[in-house]
Amino acid sequence: MKKLRLCLLVFAIAICMVFLTGCEDEEKTSKKEDTKTEQVEEKEITYKNPMICIYSNWENAIYVDKDTKVMYWWSEGSNRAGLTAMYNADGTPKLYDGDLSKYE
Repeated sequence: MKKLRLCLLVFAIAICMVFLTGCEDEEKTSKKEDTKTEQVEEKEITYKNPMICIYSNWENAIYVDKDTKVMYWWSEGSNRAGLTAMYNADGTPKLYDGDLSKYE
């Protein structure tokens, strides 16, 4: 008899837990989702790429930053890729001295 009462008690607790945790108002959920999408739609972010590619072949490319005119070297292969600034012999960043308007 004690086992039967214990089983019924455990079963009743399990049923209560299922009903209490599994139920939610669908209207509230859909309203929350609508407000989230509205907030995202209000923020319009525009990205401006300051890099211009001035040379490119299969594995290498040279980019120039429009704002600072610093030159960067991009190297790419089957298992590797990397971007690094280009430097002069004295250790200063290499600056592009040409006209960037023809690359835009």
